[in-house]
Amino acid sequence: MRILVVDDVGYVRHYLDRMLTQHGHSVSTAASGAVAVEMLKEEHAIQVVVTDLIMPGMNGIDLFKQAHKIDRVGERGALPPPIFYLITALRPGSTPDRDSSMLQQALDLGFADVLFKPIDNERLLRLLANLDEKLPPGLETAKGHETTKGHDSADYAGLLQAVARNVDQLAECADRRVLTQLVECLHGGLARAARLIDDLDASPRARPAALGRPPADAAVIAANL
Repeated sequence: MRILVVDDVGYVRHYLDRMLTQHGHSVSTAASGAVAVEMLKEEHAIQVVVTDLIMPGMNGIDLFKQAHKIDRVGERGALPPPIFYLITALRPGSTPDRDSSMLQQALDLGFADVLFKPIDNERLLRLLANLDEKLPPGLETAKGHETTKGHDSADYAGLLQAVARNVDQLAECADRRVLTQLVECLHGGLARAARLIDDLDASPRARPAALGRPPADAAVIAANL
């Protein structure tokens, strides 16, 4: 299943990325709601969004609203918005009324469920497994594209353009916290890419023709991670 994880805390993103990937899902991550919106505009195959509630700038509820304004198109025509799950450290009854009302607002808007931090891995995996059997018409067309083998050269080009554009925009930020999170994201992504390069080198048949050999500079970066 194609899943987008959105959280401003790098550890949470990397943890969920690793856990969900180990269970066969294809995972992308975003450090903010604004970045997630841009990714949803570019990657129409995303079926599920797992997002934090409280984030700087755009919170999880605002992300949900913005995502439902995006026109998504698949092989069979228009696609419905992805399914949203909310993750939060807030607890009903133990937080201010305003925060508790946000949880109820999320459910009223159409979030499929709320998971409280620390995340119960088994519960999240069960929710995704059950969801896989009853995806709304249109979203199930993305099945079979969970791994890189399911993407064609056009998919890669679009993803690379989105990454380059987002990195350029974030690199212009004067906020040290944002730049630190950017470095964390890039480091984690490069580490995963290095492992994939090793796997592809060990199994040449698995390398998509559109990718070819990794550029020399990528190999140097990977070797120094």
